[in-house]
Amino acid sequence: VLREVTTDFTVDARSLTQTGGTHIQVRVINPSGAKTDTYITDNGDGTYRVQYTPFEDGMHLVEVTYDDVPVPKSPFRVGVTEGCDPSRVRAYGPGLEGGLVNKSNRFTVKT
Repeated sequence: VLREVTTDFTVDARSLTQTGGTHIQVRVINPSGAKTDTYITDNGDGTYRVQYTPFEDGMHLVEVTYDDVPVPKSPFRVGVTEGCDPSRVRAYGPGLEGGLVNKSNRFTVKT
């Protein structure tokens, strides 16, 4: 998982509920002990989409519970590292606007 990039996962609770509801709780605990905000979307069919954006490098704990009972294998350990986020990269310049084959083309890449 990359730092400062929103990531998501799905919790499949269809063996317990087919209609959804407020059964799922998720806590993401950073290496410093602080908590990262999570956003849970009830898909209405017993599955839930969970999103979070980590802001610290290192091992995070992701605790998932169903009606306050930990799901099997929770908490999950998730490594977070600095990475490349394509949305932060910008390329521009004349070499991208109309280059010639076998000729040097100049452009700038900002990261």
